Amino acid sequence: MEPLGGVMNFAGAQSVAARSALLAALTVVFAASAMSGASAQYHGNCSPANPPNPFSVAPGQSTSLLVFYYCFKEGDPNFQPDHLKIEIPNLPDGAKFTPPSTNADSDSSNGTTITINTSKDIKPGLYKLEVGGKGQHCTNYSVCYPEPFAVLEIKCDQNAKTICPSLWWFNGVDPQPDNYITKLEASKIEGQYTWTITDGDDYAQFVNGSNTIDTGPNANVWVYPKDEPPSSGQTTVSITVSVKTSQGTATSQPFQLTVHKPYSMKNIATKDSGNLSTGYESKLTYQVLDQYGDVLPQPIDMRENFLPSTANPQLIDDTTNNWPLAANKGYGGKASNPSKFTDTITGPALFLTYTPRASFPCTPTRCQNRVLHFCGYVTVGSPDEGKGVIIASLTWQKYTDHGRHCDLVSPAGSTTQPPSGCPGPHSANCPAN
Repeated sequence: MEPLGGVMNFAGAQSVAARSALLAALTVVFAASAMSGASAQYHGNCSPANPPNPFSVAPGQSTSLLVFYYCFKEGDPNFQPDHLKIEIPNLPDGAKFTPPSTNADSDSSNGTTITINTSKDIKPGLYKLEVGGKGQHCTNYSVCYPEPFAVLEIKCDQNAKTICPSLWWFNGVDPQPDNYITKLEASKIEGQYTWTITDGDDYAQFVNGSNTIDTGPNANVWVYPKDEPPSSGQTTVSITVSVKTSQGTATSQPFQLTVHKPYSMKNIATKDSGNLSTGYESKLTYQVLDQYGDVLPQPIDMRENFLPSTANPQLIDDTTNNWPLAANKGYGGKASNPSKFTDTITGPALFLTYTPRASFPCTPTRCQNRVLHFCGYVTVGSPDEGKGVIIASLTWQKYTDHGRHCDLVSPAGSTTQPPSGCPGPHSANCPAN
């Protein structure tokens, strides 16, 4: 008599009636064998209840599957007790399984959970598990039909680990700042790679502007921002990769990116000092934060942008002054340190004739003689005027002995639309000292 060899799948029998029908069929087979005069024989059967879960694992992770082992004795319709050694002969190097042994099922409701543990150095690929076993009575349990599982992962490219697993939005700055580019790499398997943004495609895209891209045998992909993420709550993007191989198609577990944007600036120091050339020098130091309250991780281009109305005479606080007005375009600097960037405000050159004359900072409290002010906003992501993400609107106020940021609003009312208007003479809301 041929072994059952997985022809009958007891785990798949969902009802008592279905199981009874299967047992009845076996009873007929075994009874017929006994009537023919053959000696009683034992037959082992293996039946998987579900495929490996998860189907895909990264090196060092584990997967598990539920298997039913049955031992039959010819002429007896009941399951036979048996202890067996589990066998998975084609397990790849770098993988081990537990438990090493189990008991055959006395009914079709228990099963054995087999856990496949992989090592960090296992070779990525698509594998098929042929689960069987050898028992004391049923000396050979037929091999379950092969169950595939994949060793495949997505991780941050080694050259992008200071940014990844983050995706940064800079309000459409093109090109994306090169030290804020997100690059992913998948396990190297011989095959064709297809990447898909499975969740959050409002906020991410591939270089082709789509949420899916074929990279052929190339296991790397670049991910770019799309729309602005919300200012509250965590925004994530999920990405999978599928590799079509000669053995079939392996699909990774989703890899998550958190979407960030520059959002606000926080004052951490203000220092006034005397300057022999300009009378005074006020240094106002800030940190640039994202919407989660964290300092940006890499140097980034920033810019102060002055509103076109800067040159309007109404911005003059002291009508007798002849101090030079700031340039309408504002000033920008490349690769500013987001954990400590400083804006310096000074008086005019002392060797020229300016009225009123700038002085060293008054002590113990600063003098309150306002000379002029100008308004604008701060952008992050580009050195160019008006480009990038607006993180603050403010008024630059010059006094005879110091300078201050007044009317500071951060985060700004809009990350994309510049503010309008500027307070009139002596109307800027400034710190007390």
